[in-house]
Formats: sequence, structure tokens, C-alpha cells
Amino acid sequence: MARTLLASLWLASLLGTLAASRADEPPAASPISGVLLFTNGDELPGAPADSAQPGELGWSSPAFTQPFQFDARLLYLKEARFDGPNKPAWAASDYRFSLAGGDVLYGDLVALGPDELTVESQQAGRVRLKRSAVRCIESARRNSATLYSGPNIVDEWKVSPRLDAWRDDEGCLSTELPFAALARDFDLPAQAAIELEISWRTAPDFTLSFGVGNDPAAKWPACCFEVIAQDLILQRETERDLDVAKVIRLEPEGHLRLRVLVDQQRQQIDVFTGEGAFLASVRTAKDPPQTLTGISLQHKRGGLRLEQLRISRWSGEAPKGPAANRPRVHRADGSVVYGALSGYDASRREFSLTTDNGPAIVGQEQLDCIYLQPPMAEEPPAPVRVACADGTRLSGSFDRIAGDRLFLECPAALDGASLDALSLPLAAVRSIRFQHRVSPPTKVNRETLVLELDGGSLHGVLANVTTEDSQGRLYWQPLGSSTASPLRDDVSGRIDFAAKRLPGRPVADAHDKDKLFLRAGDIYRCEITRSDELGIWFRAGGGEEQPLSHAMLKAVELGLQPIRVALAEDKRKRLLTLPRLLKDDPPTHILCSVSGDYLRGRLLGLGAAEVRFEVNGSERDFPRRLIAQIIWLHADELDGEGPPPEKLKPPAGRVQVVRIDGSRVTFTPQEFKDGWLSGVSELLGACRVHIDQESELLIGDRVLRQAAELPYSQWRLASAVEPIAARAEAAPGGSAEEGGADSILVGRAAPDFELSQLDGEVFALSAERGKIVVLDFWAGWCAPCMQSLPKVAETIAALDPQKVKLVTVNLQQTAEEAEDALRRLKLKVPVALDRNGKTAEKYGATSIPFTVVVGAGGKVARVFIGSSPRLPEQLRKAIDGLLSAEPPPGK
Repeated sequence: MARTLLASLWLASLLGTLAASRADEPPAASPISGVLLFTNGDELPGAPADSAQPGELGWSSPAFTQPFQFDARLLYLKEARFDGPNKPAWAASDYRFSLAGGDVLYGDLVALGPDELTVESQQAGRVRLKRSAVRCIESARRNSATLYSGPNIVDEWKVSPRLDAWRDDEGCLSTELPFAALARDFDLPAQAAIELEISWRTAPDFTLSFGVGNDPAAKWPACCFEVIAQDLILQRETERDLDVAKVIRLEPEGHLRLRVLVDQQRQQIDVFTGEGAFLASVRTAKDPPQTLTGISLQHKRGGLRLEQLRISRWSGEAPKGPAANRPRVHRADGSVVYGALSGYDASRREFSLTTDNGPAIVGQEQLDCIYLQPPMAEEPPAPVRVACADGTRLSGSFDRIAGDRLFLECPAALDGASLDALSLPLAAVRSIRFQHRVSPPTKVNRETLVLELDGGSLHGVLANVTTEDSQGRLYWQPLGSSTASPLRDDVSGRIDFAAKRLPGRPVADAHDKDKLFLRAGDIYRCEITRSDELGIWFRAGGGEEQPLSHAMLKAVELGLQPIRVALAEDKRKRLLTLPRLLKDDPPTHILCSVSGDYLRGRLLGLGAAEVRFEVNGSERDFPRRLIAQIIWLHADELDGEGPPPEKLKPPAGRVQVVRIDGSRVTFTPQEFKDGWLSGVSELLGACRVHIDQESELLIGDRVLRQAAELPYSQWRLASAVEPIAARAEAAPGGSAEEGGADSILVGRAAPDFELSQLDGEVFALSAERGKIVVLDFWAGWCAPCMQSLPKVAETIAALDPQKVKLVTVNLQQTAEEAEDALRRLKLKVPVALDRNGKTAEKYGATSIPFTVVVGAGGKVARVFIGSSPRLPEQLRKAIDGLLSAEPPPGK
């Protein structure tokens, strides 16, 4: 005993020290929130943090006290996504610079040289770009030439079938939902040039329509692209005409860039590659032209991404000569000037060209787009691509995060000796995508575990930590991280050890044949030696005897013998119903024998051979070998309320080990080394377990969550329903005058039922619709029932039998027992036999007599519980009210 008290005092001192050391724990909040996604499906909510070394992504998570450092070159990282408002790209920049590898930079052109361009970007600042890396310069502002540049954000579109069908993705819109659709009215002019980029993950399957009408009478769009067996087909159909052309063969996974000239006046559609090579054309002429102004895109299956959509005015002049692979300028009126870009006057915003016919000038307002040079051969994707809210996409090698900026080594940029100049504000970054060409490992070594958190899972390992360094915390090191971090005290989670479990099961100690079940969720295999007024005394693993208070106990199982008869649910409910007569002296225990018999009462003593139990005021001794379970019924659990959470919740930082044999031990972790987890249990003292031999580890609130699902957690007393009169006396101004109007049944549809009657007929409540039905639940052994039943029968007999019917419902008695009770009362009333109590359960009749008045419409109007001298008066008043309020049947 002294040893236990000393251990408890030492533990309290230790917990106080730990609490003091955690008082200055840094907050987990961050102005930037997001989620880090891994190639194995893991997700880690949090925010970027400063990098410790070049090439490392720092990441802070609210579940951990310190940031992790992930090597951006490893295959474990997939993407970092950040929350924040998006802003349309064209609203802030003059130009969209299309770069090699699908990168995009929005900004203003400052200078143009033979080998480089200088761009002032809102996100990256002033950047010098290699001219060889720039494919195209496009007008990004809404002006006389460019009507729209996007696709911008999902909120600008009409989406279906639900609001989350599409998501913002690196300045693009993407979906994986089958038959997800986008639509918008762009006020398309009759003649328009449309630049389109789209990509897909698996076999392409989509439909894209230009010139879509809002009027349902507009049956056909100006043109429709549809994928049929991996062929992109262009179709124009009108009331009396149809033209179809094959555009291009699509790869199972790929990317498509098209330039489409839509002429709704001439009813002709011409399609070119993004570089200007002619692909297909369709034309109809049998119907009058009409101008439709919308665009729609429907994804069918496989994953789709709308990367660019740019709409410009077009003069209707068709391009002359082959345009592919030649430097050129597309004017806003649709005309094309072939020639090399030779200069740029920033003050006048004019471009100079050298053409076959001499020099030419194109002003910004006249510009649609400039193709600088033929496309280079596709290069391998860069390790990282960063996307910003304005649609900027830059690829390169991840350098670092420092302060509020992300630094990127971008091959398209010219920055002299230092690459630090190319940085982006973290507040503008929406995603960092890690583009690995090598598949991630499909197998992990035996040391790898899975930490399940509320909001995601994380593969990794428990990091070795000493008692001096742990401060009572577990340290977790995710895959790909060079650092480990302690879990925060308020984290709830679980670690599954099943993948590491060694073959074979540990055999319980020969002494440990009993089980202790604690209210907080612990389950101990032990040897229960005795009980007294303080609680239960036990030995664990053959150690010293120690006590456990009654207040902490929920149940004990004695020996290894199973209960041979299962307990029916209805019987368990009756067993846990507290009669009104025992309200002031409720039972404190339930005793269960190995044969499945249950007794309510009070545990007086437990020894090596006998169990002393008080039943109905008398003491009895039972052989211990015949007792399987003893369940504690606590006063603070009455009616399912349970004790205050702080009474059962373990102190912060506690964990619970679930053993392979089903036992559970809660303790404060102190050290982890080479698979051995050591800590201190408040009851057992020092604990040491090896994770290869355990089932799982519960952390924080997971302990209590699982405790609520354990076998004995729902064994709680529930008070029998009080009669109306008793409740009125307890609470002046209650419902006695209302005659049961405060019952939760009132106003609800009466549960339907069919029961056999004493006369052999079957009574069905639903067959009595249109008539007021009084149901009186009773039993011959119930003295209050025998008093009230004649009064109820007399009250109903005085009413019109065509409008009001009485049916008495006998509970769980035989027909002979019910008839015998009626003979004693010299009473003849209809009796329905509720032999299994199911009908009474539907109505919540846990206390009898229980009288229910069902209105002619089938809803419960009044409920009377118990026998009261005023019952006939209240019953008659309730029925009279229904008769006066309800119209006659058929009206």
C-alpha cells in the first residue's frame, strides 16, 4: 500500500513538472494554411516553414510541436496545397508568357533583347527570361482584342452536377468526377478566335462546345468537339445540315493545344494546332446563321484539366499560308504577320518585327499573341512546379523557404551568379507539385508504421528519444523527413502495430486469468484477490497486491470461462431499468453467472472461493467459480448522462497500448528505443512494451472514444418513466393539468402494431384510422394497473363506441393469466396480448399502467403514466377535446 501511494505521489510530481515544461509551448497557428500530400496517399495539414537546408521543404503541422524538414528530391512528396483567394490573371498583368514545359508567367514586358526578355511580374518581381525558353507572348488584359483570358477560378463558372465537381488547380480547373460539366456565357462575337489548352490523365473522354445558347430552343451549338475512340471529332449541325471532320488522334494520357476560328456568320469552323498548323474545317450553309454566345465543357470519365482558355475578336480573315513553326504575330483582327520579333518600345508599348516585306510595328491594343520561335523538343519535367493564384506556373528545382517567400531555381530564368532572385511570396502560392519521373516505392520496411490522425494519416517511424528529452511525448518521423517532432498534447490519433507484429501470440501469465475493466477504458489481465469497501485488490503479472477504487471500475471478469447463454437485448434493457421504488437506493452491481443468470444488487465481498452479494435486502454467498462477471452501476451514469469528461479524461500526453490479448494499459510515455516503449502507469507503475508484440497505440481522445465502444460501457441504469402526478409534484406548474401533453410521444404518429386478442381476433392499430383509440398497457401482477383498469374501462364505456375504442394491452402474460386477472376484476374489455413486450417497447412503456390516447388521424394526443385519482377526469377531458376539434370522418 505504501509503495502504491509513493508511486502515485511521484507520478503527480512528474506530471506537474511536465505540465510546467509545456506551458511555453509555441502556438500551432499559421497565417497560411494548407495540406501536404504524399505519393502513398498520406495527408498532413499544416503550413510551410523555413527550410533548414537548401532543397528541404519545411512543414509545420498543428499536430506537432516542431516543423519537419522534407527532402524535396525524394519520391515521397506529391503536392503541397494552400488555401487562399484566387484572382483572375488578366486583371493584373498585360501579358501571359508561355514558357517551355508548360510554364506560365504573368507580367509586364520591360525590355527585349536578342537573348533575353525582362519581365516585371507581380509575384516573382523583375525576372530575366531566356528568350529560347519563351514560346509565346499573349495579351492578358480584357481590351479591344482579348475578351477573356483564363480559366481563372471555379466561382466564375456554372458547374454541375454539384458545386465541388471542379476544383482550382494551379490556375487551371480540374475534375475527376464523371459527367462533371462547366458552362459560361462569354458573349462570344459572331467571329471569334479561341485558344484552348486541355489535358487528361487516362483515356480522353469529353465534349467541348463553342457557341452554346441559353435559350432551350437553340438546339445545336456553333460547333462541338467530341472524343470518339480516342479520335477528336469536330461537328457542326443545324436543322437541315451536318458536317463532320476528324481533327486529331489523342494519346491515352496527354495534352492538347488548339486554336479555333469560329465564324458563325459564314457558319464555318477552322481548327489549327497551337503552333498554327491546319487540322480540320467544317461548314454548313442550308440554314440561316445565328450567333450563340456560350461555351460548355463536359468531362465524361478519366480525369480532365482545363489549362487555358483565351477568347479574342477576329476579323474573319483566314490565315494565309502555312503558319506552323514560323515566328509570327496574330493581330486582334485575326490577321497574321509573319516575321521575327526584333524589339520592344516599353514607353509606346509597341513591338517591332522584321518581315519578308520589311519592318513592321504592332501596338499593344492591336496584339492578340506573338509566337517567338518554333517549339523545342519536349524536355523532361522539372522536379518541382509552383502555381500561384494569378495563374503563374514556374518549374525548376526547389531551393528553400525563408520567411514569407519561396525560392526556386528556374531553368527559364537568367539571374547571373545567383538564383536567389527568383522567389515567390508564399501568400500567393496555391500549390507546389513534385513531379517525379520514378514511381514511389510500393513496399516499406518493417520499421514503417502508420500514424492515424483526425484529418489524415502519416507513414513514418517512432523516433528514439530518451527520458530526459521526451518530456512525456512521443516523437514521430515521417517518411522523407530528416527530422522528428513531438506530438502535441491535444492530439488524438492511433498507431497500428499489426504490420510489425511478430508471428505467434503471447501467452498470458498463469496467474493472470481475471480481467479488470476501468471506466476510462483500461483493461488489465491480472489476478483479482479480494474486495473491500475501498475497492478491488489485484496482482498483475504475479507482482505485489494493490488496490483499485470502486469509482474507477466498470466490470471484472473472473476466470477464463465464457458465459454459456447470450443475453437478449430486451432482457438487458429491463435489467438496466431502475424501478421507481429503488430510486433512493439503486443497485450498485450486476452479478452474472457462467450459465447466463443475472442479479441486481450490491457487492459485499469477493474472496478466493466465494462472492458475497446482497439481493433484495438479503445477503447470499455464491461460489466464485460460478461467477463470470461483476458489473459496476455508478450513480453518475444514471440515465446515460455519465460523469463529467474531465473526471475520466486522462491527463494530456497519455497513451494507451492495446495488447494482442485485448488488454489495455494507459500510461505516460517516457522513452522509446529500439522498439521498446517505456512509461509510467498510474496504477501499475513502470511499464515497458515492445511494439512488435502489441496491437495498437491510442493517443489522446482516441482512448475515450474507444472506451465508449467497449463491452461494458453501455451498461448504465435508466430510470423508469415517472407518472404524471409524481412529476407534477416534483415540479410545480408541470403537466398534470395537461394530462400527459409533455410526453415526447405527443404529436407523433402512433407506432403501428398487430397483436392477437383473447377472443382470437387480430387487432391492428392502422385498421382503426378515423376513430379515437385508447391503449391501456397493464399486467395482472401490477397492483396500480388493477386499480386503474376498471376506471379507464368505465370512462370509455360512457362514450360513443363508433367514435372511441378501448383496447387494453397485456404485457408478457399468457392468455390464461390475463383472463384470470379480468375474472378477479369482473371486467370484460378487449385485450391484446403483447407476449414479448415489443409493442410496449415501441411506446416506451417501461412503467405501467401506461395509457395512450391516439387521435382519429393516427397521432398520439395524450399519454398518462401511472394510476392517479384524477385519471378518469383527465382522460375524459382529453377525449372530449379531440371530439370537438376533429371533423367527422369523411369530411
